[in-house]
Amino acid sequence: MVSLAKLDRRRLGRSIFLGVVSFFVGALVYALFRTNPEVRSRFWVLPVLPFLWIFVGLWGGYFWLDWQKRPLVPNPDWAIYPVWGLLWAFLALGAATIVYLKGGRAFAIIYFSINLYFLLAMSLLSGMAISGTWL
Repeated sequence: MVSLAKLDRRRLGRSIFLGVVSFFVGALVYALFRTNPEVRSRFWVLPVLPFLWIFVGLWGGYFWLDWQKRPLVPNPDWAIYPVWGLLWAFLALGAATIVYLKGGRAFAIIYFSINLYFLLAMSLLSGMAISGTWL
């Protein structure tokens, strides 16, 4: 049975998460409508950012270390390197897109922040899947 204190903490956590998500989505929509349509035509570069965290997730799934499989064959040491390398590549590409989208930088910064959240989560999960340990 769930205690009343735990139930309140769950509701509080959900409320905070939904509040933050609502803020970022609202700010993203506001920045999009505030951006000049001429600048919006250069937003074609933005899908590169989600591609990176999706790739990290797929990479971790491909090199997932299954402890139930016998014989256990560990992953090569280099399998984790793309996960950490793409973190740095994401930061560089994010900075480049923010600089490139002059006039739409508010939208680009918010979009970058949302995707950074997903990349950090995917990197942590992929790192754990590849190494087989808690990071």
